[in-house]
Amino acid sequence: MYVVKKSNSKFALKLKTFLRGLLEGILSIFRMKNKWSFVLHTLFIWLAYIAMFWVIKYTVLETVDLSVSGDAFGWIMWISQTLMIVVFGAISFLILPLWNRNK
Repeated sequence: MYVVKKSNSKFALKLKTFLRGLLEGILSIFRMKNKWSFVLHTLFIWLAYIAMFWVIKYTVLETVDLSVSGDAFGWIMWISQTLMIVVFGAISFLILPLWNRNK
């Protein structure tokens, strides 16, 4: 950290800018209006993401015996997450105009 802090190289400057922005983003949580809502929603998203791994791992018979680094497991997870994003995104795209009709 000392070398990066005192260095003026192009890489060190980019790294300092990135780390400063990362710290500013983390500290901005404390200045938010609904910080606890944000934190709880963030935790829910991560728990849902981990639960998706668990559900796929233990409900598809072909993946029960695979290690976590199994190729088939990775492909199944990627496809299921992509499909989830597409399906829920399409549903949101269709419902939002109805939801905001009176606003």
